[in-house]
Amino acid sequence: MEEREKFENGLDLENFQTGDEELSNGWIKRAKIELNEDPDKLEDELTDLKKFLDSREDFENIPREEKFLIKFLRAKSHEMPRAEEMISRYWTSRSKFKENFKNSLPSACTETFSHQIQTVLLHRDMQARRVFIF
Repeated sequence: MEEREKFENGLDLENFQTGDEELSNGWIKRAKIELNEDPDKLEDELTDLKKFLDSREDFENIPREEKFLIKFLRAKSHEMPRAEEMISRYWTSRSKFKENFKNSLPSACTETFSHQIQTVLLHRDMQARRVFIF
């Protein structure tokens, strides 16, 4: 059996979680294997990332919420130097190209959405990713 098949089926809506719920044991195992996430180290990693942000004066407006910061840790498999680099590039982009971010709000696309030419599939793909079609 392939390693991914040992985890919850991402297509099974009965087991699908959203919001602020705690991760199930299956998702915790999957995060450990695929993302190198260790719940025992997570608090320290978030603290280190916050210290990194605090050390840079130009990063004072970056959100410090754990839910926001954990996305950078997970995207870089909890490798701190890579997460720091990613958040630096994120902030550089937000600062240099403010117009792009200002216009990327859903409220700025009401005309496009009014044509109803896009949808998010109810089910996720085999790797539990959302599928957006437009």
